[in-house]
Amino acid sequence: MKSTIHQQVTNFYSALHPRHRFYVQGKLRWDDLSATLPQYLRCDERQSLGRLLDVGCGRGQYGVLAGLSRPLDQLVGVDFDAGKIAAAQRALTRAQISQPAMRSWKFSVEDATYLKASAFDTIFLFDVLHYLDEPQQLKLAQALVKILSPGGRLYFRDTGSGLGGRVNLLIEKLIRRLGIMKGHTLNFRTSDQLESLWAHVGLKCLTKVQGDKFSTLFLILEKSE
Repeated sequence: MKSTIHQQVTNFYSALHPRHRFYVQGKLRWDDLSATLPQYLRCDERQSLGRLLDVGCGRGQYGVLAGLSRPLDQLVGVDFDAGKIAAAQRALTRAQISQPAMRSWKFSVEDATYLKASAFDTIFLFDVLHYLDEPQQLKLAQALVKILSPGGRLYFRDTGSGLGGRVNLLIEKLIRRLGIMKGHTLNFRTSDQLESLWAHVGLKCLTKVQGDKFSTLFLILEKSE
């Protein structure tokens, strides 16, 4: 059964083209993160998520889910895909008419590696790193740590290598042929390598969940005060 929060997210996108609307509905129904993220956010003892940056946000559903689950000061979603960002911004513009609190939210086409912004209190990085080669992964991780405020938290998920990674590789190739995703690089790393990357740039792991489905790794990381 769909939760109230999930129904609110569905309503947020209700006026979009069916292609975007059905994608979001599918993510809410089938992606484990749609169910677990609100639970983790409720366990975040900070009074507010503060300024939230959603990197590689796509249509923005996880940032919207967070904003409907917990108080936040601002939501900024960035992605390379102009079509997805345009869809997210159309949905947001419509929602802002009746939701004044969302007027500080925005979605834009930007590269988070070169983002010129003041510090964010919370950062989402979901299913992004495997689209980058290893030097780009390190560069992005360093850039995000730089704009994460002291005591801020980075919520991370990606698919590790192994059987799950190989299955996901086949799926990624299929959806690229269908034009659903863009780009060429696919670089799945082991869970240990992903953890080491974040330790290398100075983040402390607060929560680690190793999923069986597609060998996913979920981390909640914190920057020291």
